[in-house]
Amino acid sequence: MSKASEKIIKTMVKIRNFGLIPLPDVEDTDINMLKARVYNRKHPFVMPKDKKAGYQTIHIGGYDCLIITPKTVDGSSEGILYLHGGGDKNIWKEEIVIARKYGEKTGRMIYYPLYPAISQAPVVKAADYIYALYMHMYDEYKGKVSVIGSSYGGLLAFQLITWINRNGIIHMPERMILHSPFALCKTQEEWDKEKICSLKDPMVGPGSMKYMKNMIFKADRHTPDYAVYPSKMDFHHAPETFVYYGEETCLCIADSYRQAYEKAGAENRMHMKKEMGLMHCYACMPIFKESRRDYAEQIHLLRGGRS
Repeated sequence: MSKASEKIIKTMVKIRNFGLIPLPDVEDTDINMLKARVYNRKHPFVMPKDKKAGYQTIHIGGYDCLIITPKTVDGSSEGILYLHGGGDKNIWKEEIVIARKYGEKTGRMIYYPLYPAISQAPVVKAADYIYALYMHMYDEYKGKVSVIGSSYGGLLAFQLITWINRNGIIHMPERMILHSPFALCKTQEEWDKEKICSLKDPMVGPGSMKYMKNMIFKADRHTPDYAVYPSKMDFHHAPETFVYYGEETCLCIADSYRQAYEKAGAENRMHMKKEMGLMHCYACMPIFKESRRDYAEQIHLLRGGRS
């Protein structure tokens, strides 16, 4: 990536475009939880007012889901479940434009769940909701559902596979496309990697993983390992999964996800993209050479193309 392109991306990060908001530094967890809840109260969901797509909401599993109908919708029998990032706060607004673009490029309906943040409900509550919504979509689209997840949304997607397996009903997505999926470090080796990886990440910097761990277990100290640690998740029967990591903090748990897939004997391979200079969730923003390349690959796959 050129220096000019990198400068553009860093500027976009600073002005909080695309919903890729840096996590705060580690402080007192009670204070962080309070700050997140104040943020949630100040940023309730508001139906988008632009005319760039059709919008409606449905209520499933205790929470709302925004359905985005692109003007290019082709009547396809396939749907896309888009899981936005955030995790600690209800950051629902910033990624709607990204989700809508996926709909425009593929002609697919986009389901955009307004899942509860960990400052609002335990991790498993959000995972239960995503599972209920996915099963609704599975019936609606006769099994033809693809999943896109960014950052914390990537963790939600991996939780979904685990939840499907734990519930014993093997109704897997058609495919998964994940951008810099998050998880917690469990081993000392992962924490050591986190220290190295975070030094070059302007968005998810040093202390962010510790911050998220503290918040998750503050919300529920009994949070099960299979909800937050890749090595404890169940990826049996997992669909073909495309994972895009850059040079970033979340790369520290990439190998753990890969090894968990291998351990489960997942039928399809997990594609890992580790390239120098590429940033957190770069592949969902087609604005420079590398991201345009990988974004085009995703659109091809979502349209039913082969890898």
